[in-house]
Amino acid sequence: MPHDMHRPAGPMPAADAGPPADAVPAADAVPAADAVPAADADAGPVALLVPGRRAPAAEYDVALLDLDGVVYSGPHAVPGAVAALAAARSAGLRLAFVTNNASRSPSAIAEHLGRLGIATSAADVVTSAQAAATLIASRFPAGSPVLVAGAVALRLALRERRLRPVSVAADRPVAVVQGYAPDMSYGLLAEAGVAVRDGAFFVATNADSTLPTSRRLRCMPRRWHGPGRNARWWSVTGSTPTSRARSVAVPTACSC
Repeated sequence: MPHDMHRPAGPMPAADAGPPADAVPAADAVPAADAVPAADADAGPVALLVPGRRAPAAEYDVALLDLDGVVYSGPHAVPGAVAALAAARSAGLRLAFVTNNASRSPSAIAEHLGRLGIATSAADVVTSAQAAATLIASRFPAGSPVLVAGAVALRLALRERRLRPVSVAADRPVAVVQGYAPDMSYGLLAEAGVAVRDGAFFVATNADSTLPTSRRLRCMPRRWHGPGRNARWWSVTGSTPTSRARSVAVPTACSC
């Protein structure tokens, strides 16, 4: 039905005048292939990913791929992912994998990908555990104690940055780092809370509320931080966490 069928008779107000039938609204205009945004003019040509254009492998050198729910879900590959990544590699696209799931090391993730038929080295995997450890190491000297509320992979990432993982507030940690760990205990969370209350720098490795698994979405623990709960955490510890997810530090919000 024409959109103006029920308009009152008489001249159409100027404010309602639309563009010519063959006009393309500025916001929807498709940029030219060699278009360069004004703010990035000094950085060289920017290849924009537009449907119908050439395949990404023809425009880009590297693809940075999330893992949970993108490449795999639990132990199984997402349907079509293995074939699509193989085709991308055949076309010359390098694949790198990034994840804010801090529960596994790059080598464990690379082994998992290999079992799925995606040959990968640990050097091509970057985790938020590594990013968190890098952030803490940039602020504190080697050997500093860091309380870990997370999996073994998070402790390993800290050791690689010459930091000392601890588990109790009595060790006077300079920082607390929290990451996803399905078997994390309340006692460990309590120790972390005491350490943060006493002034430890607080880093969270992710801000997800759910985790894609083979049993569909699993709720992520939001005991520490999140909308409506930052205020509670602040009232107990006097601090809210910095999130180090996919190598970007931002104030975090995560609850379930």
